[in-house]
Amino acid sequence: MEFTNLFYFAHGICSMFFLMLSVYFLRGERSRLKQLLGYILLIWFLLLVKDLFFLKHAIRTDEYSVRLLLSIDLLALPTGTFFLFELLKPYTVTWKTIWTHELPFLLLILLYALTEDTGLYYFILLFGLAYGLTIVYFVLKKMKLYNIVLKENYSNTDNVNVRWLTTTSILLVACMFAWTITSFYVTDWGDTCYYFFCCYIWGFISFRTKHQEIASREFFDEPDNSYEQNNQCNNEAKQNNVNSLILKLEETLSDKKLYHNPRLTLQDTAKELGTNRTYLSSCLNNELHTTFYDYINSFRLKEVEEMFHSQEYINCTIEELAQKCGFNSASTFRRAFVKTYGCTPLKYRKKCEITTI
Repeated sequence: MEFTNLFYFAHGICSMFFLMLSVYFLRGERSRLKQLLGYILLIWFLLLVKDLFFLKHAIRTDEYSVRLLLSIDLLALPTGTFFLFELLKPYTVTWKTIWTHELPFLLLILLYALTEDTGLYYFILLFGLAYGLTIVYFVLKKMKLYNIVLKENYSNTDNVNVRWLTTTSILLVACMFAWTITSFYVTDWGDTCYYFFCCYIWGFISFRTKHQEIASREFFDEPDNSYEQNNQCNNEAKQNNVNSLILKLEETLSDKKLYHNPRLTLQDTAKELGTNRTYLSSCLNNELHTTFYDYINSFRLKEVEEMFHSQEYINCTIEELAQKCGFNSASTFRRAFVKTYGCTPLKYRKKCEITTI
């Protein structure tokens, strides 16, 4: 296995890249997710430092030593799992989680170190690939649940949504296949491409994490049913309570214009109504058959529609009107408008102007 200057260059660049990113996310007061990312990037940096052993001629020409060093790289695989788990459900990652995922790899690597079994080495590679694919499948399923939680608790999800995880999952799968191939067929060109590919993936993840707003931990806790338990009554009285709450919700939103706040949450609204978020969410889901996200946006869309018919706002742009009514992005407003009215806001406004004339 010959190592060219390009390999040395790629190794040096990637090592500094991971080190600088880890320092960036670990310095100062950061969210738990960003601190976790900082430690993950530091682990990747240390694994790259481990590759300096390849500089020794005796090691890079010994097949057993090369395979042992490559198998150690698998310890980085669960770190991606920890990041994804923490993002989709805050405070999920504990020391127990870490040991549960890392211990099988540690044991397999130790077993190979003791036996030098070639068949075991290939098994470790395939085990790592299967583990990674399983985690990606699990994460994609968890994303659906995460999005449901967002729509039940946020009126705007632009800053907290994780749609970018779909792209990340595809990149991680590609990275796992690339690593498996380069571990079966060790070449300097293969390793160089793998290094740069890893930099691209973690650079993308770091950029998205930097701008990611973390969903509130309380939204992922077990539902608080104390309000319902303290208000046990017959079905008729219970229905009256529900109807009363829905009426109060509509009046409060209309009178106080709470939906003008782009960061309005279910928790804020429940506090305003004197109830808890679990009970309010249950009323929206079971009685109105909608989510908090869609319900609040219906008020925003209705006000925008009224503005389209008013001469008072004729000089305002569509984006300005959307912002006045609580939408924090033009793209979100456009999607919601098209879904409700079946045409773009621009076309609808032109119809309103013709009608007014």
